[in-house]
Amino acid sequence: MHAHIYIYGEDMKSTFGKRGVVIAVSALALLAILTVVLIVVLVNGNQNEPPVIPGKPATYLSGDFEYKIDYDGTVRIVAYHGDDNKITVPTMISGRFVKTIADDAFQGKKIVSVEIGSFVEHIGDYAFARCAMLTDVYLPESLITIGNAAFAECISLEAVSLPQSLIAIGDNAFYQCSS
Repeated sequence: MHAHIYIYGEDMKSTFGKRGVVIAVSALALLAILTVVLIVVLVNGNQNEPPVIPGKPATYLSGDFEYKIDYDGTVRIVAYHGDDNKITVPTMISGRFVKTIADDAFQGKKIVSVEIGSFVEHIGDYAFARCAMLTDVYLPESLITIGNAAFAECISLEAVSLPQSLIAIGDNAFYQCSS
């Protein structure tokens, strides 16, 4: 018994030959498998992603750091929820490089010391503003920009070594700092 596959009234075996039929059937089977996989992923989601913070679109939590994933796949830290007074901003979170500290991310926290991860390129506006107890800041050689008033009113901050990579410092970045 021979099976014949008809498309638009034509016998595929006579049109494409035995090899063409095998290729067409294999392609249809692969398409069916990919469709099932896509449905499973859409229903179950990506189990490897970190927990999402309810009520905030595409915002994740890793330890005390709240973050978003930027268009280039790097991490933007948007908030700090811990109470440690000595903080190290990580180099990576969930296998992604931390590239940006967002506007207001650490504003008003009771931080004494902060060491910023070695891949951070941007510190946003008011990122550490009003951290009145902040005395020590360690900036990475990767840093390119410091935003407006990023360290404003850090009244205990006496000195900061600026890296050579720095291209732009925003207005009032160190407003009302001790030195």
